[in-house]
Amino acid sequence: MTTQGQFKIVRFGLTLILICLALYSLPSNSLVQAHSQRSASRTKTPRAIKIAAPGFYFEVSPCVRCYRCRPCSLDNGWQRKLMRLLRASGIASFPGESSGSDSAPVLFETVGMIKRFAAPKSYDTNIYIGPFESENAARAIIAELCSALGEVGVMESSCEDMATKSEGSNLYTRGSFDVSGIRVLPKRASN
Repeated sequence: MTTQGQFKIVRFGLTLILICLALYSLPSNSLVQAHSQRSASRTKTPRAIKIAAPGFYFEVSPCVRCYRCRPCSLDNGWQRKLMRLLRASGIASFPGESSGSDSAPVLFETVGMIKRFAAPKSYDTNIYIGPFESENAARAIIAELCSALGEVGVMESSCEDMATKSEGSNLYTRGSFDVSGIRVLPKRASN
């Protein structure tokens, strides 16, 4: 092969490499669209806040002492275990957070709303049991609730004390939990 033939091959190779580099640096329209669709699917859109239905509920939270002096007698994941035990008894429960408390010396304190969470956010996330149509329907499950609490943590008071004694909206519990009665009222229709 002559020098001129070798020169043509090298020039052809360099031209081919430059064309490939140029095409590589300019993404095709379909690639750009695919990338933008992937990016759009990854961006999180704000989810609507799920609000609990009106009714009577029990709010279960770790005992106040657990907030101040760890370690507590409750293991991480206590909420999931409690919800699983209640579900096995046919009792609805969910993690959440109440707001708009109207403190009153009654067993079922009125709150503005309860935000429902898909899963517990932290060790301190409260569990809500309910809704129940009436105070009597809520009181009827206290024995099952007490039994489930006893399997998850330490219950130093008896279930009978929990069912019969209360101070305001707080049921008489000693041990790993604080249990309160709360009520969500139906929203009034605006005119």
